[in-house]
Amino acid sequence: MIPQDAASAARGAYATGVEWIAKDAIRLGMGYLERAIAMFEELGDRTALTRARHQRLLGFLRGGRDEAVESACDEVMAGYLRLGDIYGQALLLSHLAESVARQGRWERAMVHLNLADALAQAGSQGLLQRYVLYRQARLYLERDNVALAARLLKLAEASAAEEGRPEEVARLRAVAGAALARLGERSEAVVLLEDAQRSHVHAGRFREAVEALTTLAEVYEATGQAEELTRVQELKHFCGQKVIRGRDERRLRSGWEPPVDPPPLEVFPQTGPDGEAPQVPAPR
Repeated sequence: MIPQDAASAARGAYATGVEWIAKDAIRLGMGYLERAIAMFEELGDRTALTRARHQRLLGFLRGGRDEAVESACDEVMAGYLRLGDIYGQALLLSHLAESVARQGRWERAMVHLNLADALAQAGSQGLLQRYVLYRQARLYLERDNVALAARLLKLAEASAAEEGRPEEVARLRAVAGAALARLGERSEAVVLLEDAQRSHVHAGRFREAVEALTTLAEVYEATGQAEELTRVQELKHFCGQKVIRGRDERRLRSGWEPPVDPPPLEVFPQTGPDGEAPQVPAPR
């Protein structure tokens, strides 16, 4: 039996660490996570321990400590393999891909994302699959393969729309619109960007609205649509003021990203057909 006071203290340290990292107070957050990890180890709570270690890895990632990300990855993956947690394995691989891509190891990043996609499909994890498509599209955009990036974003958008996820649809449309604008497909880009900014403004995601409106302003300026440019610039100013005054309702730190802690009601495959945890090679 886990002592309730100790378990509560561990969960509190964990939640506080995650919250501080989300606010970019990474050093402070990491201190709480280290405390939580030590307590979860003592309590023998393998699930909480693995997720706390994953959150610490995410702290390394957000802090630009790519060597630490790779060093921590094997331990976190081993924990997810023992738990049979396909969701955690796929999300971890997507985080590792982000780290190695930042180091210029594009091919390795794509290998990790392909494996993450296969795991997300095996676990029927729609949000994760869309996030992997989004990360792949980002990689292709960095390498100026805009057409392929746009196709991947459209696939992700179609999936989000089918599942009734308007927030995701808006974010994906904003990225796809920016990609199409780079391709010179301005008419289609405007449709996507206008739809995205309306959704963001309506939902109070003003920071993301500013991003979509900035791209829209560039398109309208390039096409000489002075009236539309003025409208968009005024709306961008309005949204910018909302951000400055702290009225942005966006909860995620950067764009959108699946949480390390999966929704509590979702069920993930715990074992393979032989009763053992599915074996996924530790990433390198």
